Amino acid sequence: MPTTPCRPPLWSNGWPAPTPTSWRACWASSRSTARRRLRELAEQRCDDAEQRGATGHWMLWRRDRQRILGDLDRFVDADDARRAKRGLTPLAAEQPFGVAGAGAGPVAIPVPDGRLVWVRGRIDRVDRRGDGGLALVDYKTGKADGYRDVGAEQPLGADGTKLQLAVYGRAAGELDGRGGEACRSGPGVDSAYWFVSSRGDFAVKGFEVTDEVLDELGQAVGVATDGIAAGAFPPRPPTPQWRPYTPCVYCDPDDLGTADRRRDWERVRQDGALAAYVAYVEPEALESGHTQR
Repeated sequence: MPTTPCRPPLWSNGWPAPTPTSWRACWASSRSTARRRLRELAEQRCDDAEQRGATGHWMLWRRDRQRILGDLDRFVDADDARRAKRGLTPLAAEQPFGVAGAGAGPVAIPVPDGRLVWVRGRIDRVDRRGDGGLALVDYKTGKADGYRDVGAEQPLGADGTKLQLAVYGRAAGELDGRGGEACRSGPGVDSAYWFVSSRGDFAVKGFEVTDEVLDELGQAVGVATDGIAAGAFPPRPPTPQWRPYTPCVYCDPDDLGTADRRRDWERVRQDGALAAYVAYVEPEALESGHTQR
């Protein structure tokens, strides 16, 4: 990717460092061009989808197309407001770690017994904060309903299974030259889901990646890997409830519901081999005596 004042290199022996002043000046002069180019790209994708017959009935597609294009315009305005409010300077998009050509290896997550679990991936968006810290974003295009429990009080969600943002926090510490420590040295790191659509109401759900968050991440990964190593990782679908759509096609591939699979889980979770896992994801089951040690 060529380097320009508005497009710094995504990786070059450390984070690129455009100054807030230079970035704002560059964006101010190119904002209308960027908005126009974004619209052009979106129109091309929409036209391509139409030609492939992937858009459904034309009346519904006309409505959806308008919504998609409107969301993109709204995103540009929301992103401007977000950067201005927090003093953010964009650093990278789709920042890789541990993948081919990334320039950075996988990130090690230490678990309580001393093992290291190595993770690779890509961070959707990285910005430099005004205080020198990092702001990480994972974009979501759907609703925020499934992430209501994510925040400072429950960074990994109510059942401790939403690990993505915490993993990114650890990766950012590694990429920023802190040896994977997001907060023990230098300014902090915050990590958030950003629901960039009218369906998601442009909501932001995130938290500061603290030492406690990293410790909790290690505990969660340890529980998961222990179960996998022992061959004990049964499906655990959520409690069935009626929805006009299938929330997880992997859990419910035939659209017939997950009631049977849920009953299977409630039966097998009584096995003492799953006690550590159940204690982590459904502690109330242990407290109510639904699991045998």
